[in-house]
Parts: sequence; structure tokens; C-alpha cells
Amino acid sequence: MLRAQLRPLVHQLRALCTVAVSDTEKAIANKLKTGLNGVQRVEVQDTSGGCGAMYRISIVAEDFKGQSIVKQHQLVHRLLADDLKQWHGLTLETRAPPAS
Repeated sequence: MLRAQLRPLVHQLRALCTVAVSDTEKAIANKLKTGLNGVQRVEVQDTSGGCGAMYRISIVAEDFKGQSIVKQHQLVHRLLADDLKQWHGLTLETRAPPAS
């Protein structure tokens, strides 16, 4: 019973969780959070040593439920189309939140 009562609070806290350090990482995370529904977690990391050429992005979002990995990645690529033109590489991990 307590677990069921805490579940909505945990989901709200996860939605607020964004791991990003630089202004560019924060901008990418914000673009994803506003472009996707039900984002529970976004992590953006510049893996190019700070020059902004390569990123590792991990996202958990409701929009990914029932979608194949390819469809999930296509959705993210559409949201970041302009950014991707400037990057040399992207490591992308997407997944739907666990069923409640």
C-alpha cells in the first residue's frame, strides 16, 4: 500500500532529474524534455572532452512505450536534427519507464 502511494511521488521526482553540466548539455536536455512526453530522466554528457563533437544521451520517457528502439531513436533524431548536423557522433540509449 505504501509503495503504491509513493509511486506517483517517485515519478514526479524522476521527471525533475536532469543530469547535465555544461550549458550546451543543459540545452540539449531541455530540448528533449520539452519535445517528449512523460520524460522521467535525461542524461546528457559531452564525450568529446568538452568540444561538443560527441555526446552520450540516455532518456527514459513515456513516449517510448510500445515503440521499437529504431522508432525511439528516430524520434530523438528528429528533435535534435539541427544539433546532429554539427556533431561527429552520438551514443543514444532510450527506453520506456517500467510498467506501474
